[in-house]
Amino acid sequence: KDVINFVQSSDAAQKTSSSSNASSSEVRWITFGGSYPGMLSAWCHLLHPDVIFAAVSSSSPIQAQLDNYGYNDIVNSDLGDESVGGSEECQRIFREGHQAVVATMEGENDDEAEDDGEDGLDRVA
Repeated sequence: KDVINFVQSSDAAQKTSSSSNASSSEVRWITFGGSYPGMLSAWCHLLHPDVIFAAVSSSSPIQAQLDNYGYNDIVNSDLGDESVGGSEECQRIFREGHQAVVATMEGENDDEAEDDGEDGLDRVA
């Protein structure tokens, strides 16, 4: 809705029509995005084709789903793949970080954590 509000605002209409010979009603808006912004770009065009002329959506999971295991499996694999900069240590730190977040959110980390003065990024680098 924000994109539509912006496109339809008088400020946007004034700037686009003053920079070309076209009137604001003749200006064709195209949205761009990759990943999550790409989803928004595609959905904006899908829901408002009268306002958004076209959309460019790159690397965007258009079919939203809860617990996207296919995506998670690929990311996990890449975290451990040395050919793309990953390692078993990177996978372990990432997994432990997620476990710590879950434990914190569930109230299991109440001053029990030991601070060794080194965060996970320091151990990977």
